[in-house]
Order: sequence, then C-alpha cells, then structure tokens
Amino acid sequence: MFQRGGFSLATGLILAASGAFWSGSASCNEIPDARPVTFDAAVALYKAGDMAGANRDFLLLANAGLATADMNLSVMAARGDGGARDLGAALGWLTAARQLGAQVSDAQLRELSDAADTAGKSKAEAVIAHYGRAAVALRLKEALAACHKAWEKPPDAPPVATRRAIWIPAKTLAIPTELPNRYPSAGLEDGLPAVVRVRLWVDTDGRAKNPVVDASFPLGWRQGFQEAALVTVLHARFSPATQDGQPIGTWKFLSINFRPDKREEMLRAGAVQRLHTAAAGGDPVGEALWVVLSDLGLTYEYVRDSSITDSDDILIASALRGYAESEAVLSRSLCVPQDVSVWRLRAATDGAVAVLARIIEATYNRILDPDERAQYIRLLNEAATAGDPTLVRKVVWVRASARDTGLRDTHLALQLAESLLPDRRDDPDYALAYAAAQAANGNFATARGTQERAIFKAKRLGWALGPLQETLKKYESGEMDSTVPAEFKEISPLAHGTAD
Repeated sequence: MFQRGGFSLATGLILAASGAFWSGSASCNEIPDARPVTFDAAVALYKAGDMAGANRDFLLLANAGLATADMNLSVMAARGDGGARDLGAALGWLTAARQLGAQVSDAQLRELSDAADTAGKSKAEAVIAHYGRAAVALRLKEALAACHKAWEKPPDAPPVATRRAIWIPAKTLAIPTELPNRYPSAGLEDGLPAVVRVRLWVDTDGRAKNPVVDASFPLGWRQGFQEAALVTVLHARFSPATQDGQPIGTWKFLSINFRPDKREEMLRAGAVQRLHTAAAGGDPVGEALWVVLSDLGLTYEYVRDSSITDSDDILIASALRGYAESEAVLSRSLCVPQDVSVWRLRAATDGAVAVLARIIEATYNRILDPDERAQYIRLLNEAATAGDPTLVRKVVWVRASARDTGLRDTHLALQLAESLLPDRRDDPDYALAYAAAQAANGNFATARGTQERAIFKAKRLGWALGPLQETLKKYESGEMDSTVPAEFKEISPLAHGTAD
C-alpha cells in the first residue's frame, strides 16, 4: 500500500520478501534487446544494488506480460530506486499489474492517483498504453502470428557436410482395446466422449515408460479417464526412434480416445459451435474449454469451419485471466525464448501439471545458483501438494537424488513416496522412485526389496531389465545409483502428434 515516505508491497508471484523495483531513468517503451531473463534474476540484481540492471530485466518481463514485474516497477518508481520518485509511473505500473491479474485494491490505486499531479497521470496513461492488458494481448497476438508463420516455413536444408544425424521418430504399433482403456465406469454418469494426451518415454525396445498426462478433456481425474489412459499407454507397443539406424530412447506424445458404449457423442458440431460462441463472447469457462479442446484437436474434429479464426484471441484472453492450462498452451505456442519462459513460469505457478512436470525434469541433472535453487524449491513444494501422482513421483526422484544436493530432502522424498504406494503398487515407475528414496535414507535392505518388486512388475510389462538390475546391484553393495533416470534425460528431438 502507498504510505508517506515509501511504498510497500506484499510478496508477488515468486518474489522474495525484498520490496522492490523501478528505475525512473528509463522510459516506458524502452525495451532492451530480447534475451531470456528470470524473475529471481531480476530480484537478485536489485538486491545487489544494480538498479539499472533490475529495471532492464523487469521491463523485459513486463513486456512479456508478467504482472509481478509491473508491481515491482511500480514500487521502484514510488521509492525512487535508481532515479527520482515518479508517482505517475508508479500509478501506471500498478494499474497495468491489476489489469494483468495482480491483487491490487481500489484504495492502493486511489492513493497513488491522489498523490500524482497532472503530468504524472499522463505518464501513467503512457505506461498503461504500452504495458496494460490490451497492449500485452496485442503483442501476444502478433507473436503467435509470427510463430505460426515461422513454423509453417520449411527449414532450409543444411549443406551435406554439416547435416545432422538422420532421426526417425517412434511410431505407435498397437494400442490395447481390451480392459485397460475401456470407458471408465466413473465417467458413465456424464456420458461424455473423452481424450487424454499422454507424454511418454519410448525405450529402445519399443516399450512405454514414465507416462505423464499432458492435457485432457474432461478436465481432472474425477471421471477416471486420465488414470485409464496411463494404464493403456503402459500396455501399448511402439517401434523405437532411430538415429542413423540405431534405436534410441525418446519422448513421444500419444492421444487416447474414449467413447461411451451405445451413447451418442455429445461433442457434435452444433455443441462445439455454441461453445465457440460463448468463448468468443468473453465467457471465462467457454474460453478455457475452447482452449483445451483446440489444443487436443477436438475443435477441428467436430468443426471444419475455416471462418473460425479467433482461436488465438480466445487463448490469449483465457491465459490473461490466469487459467493455468491456457497459460501452458500459450507457452508451447510461442517461440521467442523470453515469452516462453514467462508464460511457462506463470503456468507452473498457477498449477499447470504438465508444465510443472517439465520444469522439475529440467532440474534433476543441473547445478543451480542460489537464486535459481530457491525458485525451484518453491516449485517442488508446490508440485508435491498439487494432487497429481505423476508429479509427486518426479518430486520424489529430485528430492532423493538430484545432482544438486541443495535440492535434496531425503526424508521428504521418503514420506512422499510412501504416500503414493497404496494406489500405485502395480506401476514399476513408482516402485523405482520409492526404492531410490529408501536408498537415499540409507535403508539399502528395504531398497533392495522394493527394487526387486519393481523389476518383477517391469518384466510383466516387457521392459528392458538391464538398467534396473544394475541399480539393484548398487543397492546390494550399499551404494546410491548415480545414473540419471530415464524420465529426466534430455533427449532431442521431441516427437509431437497423436496416435500414428
């Protein structure tokens, strides 16, 4: 709130309790060259007394639509950090932050407005014009259009001498249609068709491992679709990806469709058209559902109408409302690194499970600086309480055996693993994580038993057992296994698409 002699603000999105951030010396449209920066890095610059650097990085984050950057720029302007106090700019930044979803009260804005003179209010309008909701939405629309155009253009073939290895993605050979992916009984009450897109690791032997729900409709776990899709994927068979003719492990996306027996599909063209009308009219629920359906390809399946060209507008509107799944879709749709970074962080902070999963995967084999580590620990704690079992399993691995020992919390890893077991006893992925947590706590005898049970379950699914048996030998000799688990390996390229 605004106070005599200063301005104080509660902690923001991932803001350390430090106050913070604007340099009155830069104009509202003075944007530095595009380069990926993080919120915590900007905070670190401020703490180090580099006001110009903090201002530069917060401006870049504000340009990408991060409301907390706007809030901190407002505080810097009101305090005069790095320059003269500028209450007009402070008013503009705080108004922009509110438009982008920050919790700002009428009283805060009114106090700043009363304190600003006529010139200051003109400055506020200039800031809002460039960083408010309408301006950010326009920039995002232009960015999406540029990315669509760039992705449509076929890449130039490199000279023969510099050609990369020939890479052939994994292909789906068979998806079981018996018990595993039958229509879940819990979903019969709703009678809806459903689709779940799963991200999975296809091993060199064509077996699926480490499946993660990337997106789904209907949303959530209540109807049982997501659980059924994960079981189905574990029993599917694939031809492995190859590089220069040699099989390699890789990630793949696969969509599993569910249709209720002897029921009419409810998502016919008319229903989807009505949904589009609601979304285009600004209905928040309609926007969110349209984004999910579009991302899963269902709008194109049921509506083949080239006149519907506003899906990007609906996506941006929903993301700016703070809907996590829309923020996640937007982060995947953008191609400028800074924009991707900002919206991926927003999605993860707002609870988008797929984005949180990928951020956690990226931490396992890295050594982080202190500011990064603090940010990732907050995300790990959020993921541990998100209610998604796959996400919790990944947290178990990181807390048990991450390369960066500052991320480890072996006691928490064991507690989380034990909380998963009652519902995941038949999935070897969870048993492997549990064994790692036991070993990390020095319980090698129990880790051996858990690893042996994981191997037995993996054998029933046809997995390659060599790496699992090597880990078992480590536990038998009282050692932790330093091998990076498959789900944390960074493999390029990443296969996209639905069932082949």
